[in-house]
Amino acid sequence: MSTNIKGRNVEITDEIRAYIEKKLPRIEKYTDRIQSLNIVLKKDGYQHRADMRLKAGPLDITAETCDHDLMKAVDMLVDKIERLLIKKADKLWRGRKHKAGKQQAKLRALQEAESGETREPEPVKSKVSARSKGHRFPLDIEKLDVKIFPPEQVTLARMSLDEAAEVLYFKDENFVCFLGDDNPWIKILYRRKDGHFGLHEIALPAE
Repeated sequence: MSTNIKGRNVEITDEIRAYIEKKLPRIEKYTDRIQSLNIVLKKDGYQHRADMRLKAGPLDITAETCDHDLMKAVDMLVDKIERLLIKKADKLWRGRKHKAGKQQAKLRALQEAESGETREPEPVKSKVSARSKGHRFPLDIEKLDVKIFPPEQVTLARMSLDEAAEVLYFKDENFVCFLGDDNPWIKILYRRKDGHFGLHEIALPAE
């Protein structure tokens, strides 16, 4: 495996390189076909950014994380790549399984045609929706290839918009929910694709 670690406004010391290499077995255990692994560490103001691009057979995965602490950014990067590897590997496995099932069905049809035998079609098994079962979690959304996990109860903090922006800026998250200090609405501050933040406000229904 070819591993390339570079720094931009960051000196790649022996300590940093050893720390990263110690984390790599978590990624390597999911595939033995890694052709290249490129990691770039950058410093942007008070933020440290960690980028990774991994090529392994048909897989081409990229991810980026940021944090004010360089080592924490590396930890979050490895976590994110690990999650992506699991998701994409599972998708490839299911695709191959589906393809193998279709090939076996074609082979059986050819064998029956050659022997002159006919076979009663198997009844189609209908899947009962999770709604009728009372939402059993995790809930599979097969069309989108995602799972919905059980809800978690959280307590929303009351903070100003400036405070929420600072929380979101220093976290590797796409949004933060909070209660505004100027009205009783629930506010959602989210990260836009252009790098700036957007705001949604949800009015609570009157009792």
